[in-house]
Order: sequence, then structure tokens, then C-alpha cells
Amino acid sequence: MIDDKAENLEGNNKRMKLLFTAFHNKNISEKELKEQGLIRVTDWKEVEKILL
Repeated sequence: MIDDKAENLEGNNKRMKLLFTAFHNKNISEKELKEQGLIRVTDWKEVEKILL
């Protein structure tokens, strides 16, 4: 799952959850990301590296 809103990535913990960095989510700490099982990405190249 890929989105720029952490709320949209809630739920199914078995899927990989990628959070695109955006103005409205840049204040989410690394600790919070880890707790929610999110991986922060800034561009599609990062997504490609993670998925391939």
C-alpha cells in the first residue's frame, strides 16, 4: 500500500505500507512510523528500490 496520508494506511498489518513524504505528514517521527509499520519514501525511485 502506498499513500501520503498515514490514516489511509491503517489496518491490514500483513501488507507493506509506504508513506510518501508530504507537507501534512513530515512531522510524523521515525518512532511513530515504526510503531505503525510505515516506511517513509520521498520518490518513486525509493519505492522501486524497496519493491525490487
